[in-house]
Amino acid sequence: MSALVKKFKDIYYYSGFSVFCQWLTKIFFLIPYFYWFKNTKIVFENKDALDPKAHYVVVSNHRSYEDPPLMGFALGRPVAFVAKKELFSNFFLALFMWATSTISVDRAAPDKSTFKEAKEAMKHHCFPFTPWNLGIFIEGTRSKDPEYLSKPNKGPIFIAKLAKAQILPMGISYEGKNVTVKIGEPYEVDPKADLDDQAWDCLEKISKLCVYKMPSK
Repeated sequence: MSALVKKFKDIYYYSGFSVFCQWLTKIFFLIPYFYWFKNTKIVFENKDALDPKAHYVVVSNHRSYEDPPLMGFALGRPVAFVAKKELFSNFFLALFMWATSTISVDRAAPDKSTFKEAKEAMKHHCFPFTPWNLGIFIEGTRSKDPEYLSKPNKGPIFIAKLAKAQILPMGISYEGKNVTVKIGEPYEVDPKADLDDQAWDCLEKISKLCVYKMPSK
């Protein structure tokens, strides 16, 4: 079974079909869900200030299951998300994540294959000029504190360093029925600096883009 899954991923992942699936999700699920079903007002800030040719490691805070589609919605370009492997145990959810080129990670013991796959995603383009981007949440899991962010993981920094890609910080704020997605300024990681320190610096940038405060270090 694993060999079959690998063959499927090699052919399908980051292909035009996967991009088309992400587009269908936006048109037939995201827009009806947020604007009609939930009657949500979504504001995107600074979404047009990105280099159209650049690959980004998009790093955001995480408070809701709605965050991944909102991240892709804000960028308007293909995004391969990194998700915990437990989500793939549900067949229908796994089918959707495979269809949208989601990367599985074992948060308890991430291995080299995960980082290799994340780096591989950053090499692809669509049709053939729009670059694929990587989406990852620096807190690792959803923060349930109404005021504060959770402590950061260094995984996004390591991946950006490995892929030699810029980090694009993003803040997602939920205030009643209003959602604000604010895109920050992309920046390079320091290959010689401590990963943990850079993770905290990234979290601080994200905190300034949303309404949630920094946790104690």
